Amino acid sequence: MVLGRPREFDVDIALDKAMDLFWTQGYESTSLHNLLSATGLSKSSLYKVFGSKKELFEKSIDRYSIKLHTSMAKGLATKASGWAFIEDILRFIIHEKERAAAPRGCLLINSINEWSVHNQEIQQRVIDRFYTFENLFEQAIIRAQKEGAIPQESNSKDLAAFLVCSISGLRSSVKAKSSSEKLDTLVQFILSSLKARKQTGPIGPNI
Repeated sequence: MVLGRPREFDVDIALDKAMDLFWTQGYESTSLHNLLSATGLSKSSLYKVFGSKKELFEKSIDRYSIKLHTSMAKGLATKASGWAFIEDILRFIIHEKERAAAPRGCLLINSINEWSVHNQEIQQRVIDRFYTFENLFEQAIIRAQKEGAIPQESNSKDLAAFLVCSISGLRSSVKAKSSSEKLDTLVQFILSSLKARKQTGPIGPNI
């Protein structure tokens, strides 16, 4: 029996490199040459394993979402409280500019801005990923409600949607290099809103 020639590269590593490139440059600004240079793959290998550039981008979105969701789920499970998890996430976001000279923001938020008009299929793919994070934040909110940090009568699903929308705006403010004082004020406002909000109906459209 003759075995096929084994792949000479790690698929996950190559996908991570492509994901980082899309995250930094966006889809349109990332050329095939950029992808080949970043992954170290030949054109034939890239197409054979990942398909088209669009398919590679879709796989990158999925990869980013899974990695981020897994990390956040572990964080929620290990934090002392649901409230501490929410606050730590917000603080981590606004301190991105201290970790990077050019903050990249969130790949999902960047992608929804880039693809909202051009491709409804990818737009919906990104929105579906947002819902998984919305569900995770709802778990954190329900936990915080049980712990007494958020009013029990507040609608956890609406608050989770509010939080995801707020994080989208916060990410944009970080990319725009808003001042630390402004970012800290925004975080304080979001946290205060979560504690004070007592909604009986939807806050607004989900993203």
